[in-house]
Amino acid sequence: MRYFTENVSAPYFQLCKDMGTPIIDALIRARILELRWTPPVTQDIPPMKPEDAKDLHRPLLIPMTGVLRYAMKIVKEEETQKSLASA
Repeated sequence: MRYFTENVSAPYFQLCKDMGTPIIDALIRARILELRWTPPVTQDIPPMKPEDAKDLHRPLLIPMTGVLRYAMKIVKEEETQKSLASA
């Protein structure tokens, strides 16, 4: 979850490099994550911050549904709290 930004997106190639392409592609085939090569026409995800604008032309992975997006946000928050508690 450390790869996902505040708007719950992650760079495809970085995740493939770190976790392995077969794993990431399986998450896409299982429709857990969606691969977006270009910015969407409609904004169903929160707008990106200016410092994230450099990633607009790179493929991003986002959760397929709002429920998955919310679940990933909760898991990311819990992971952040655990890392702060252990520090």
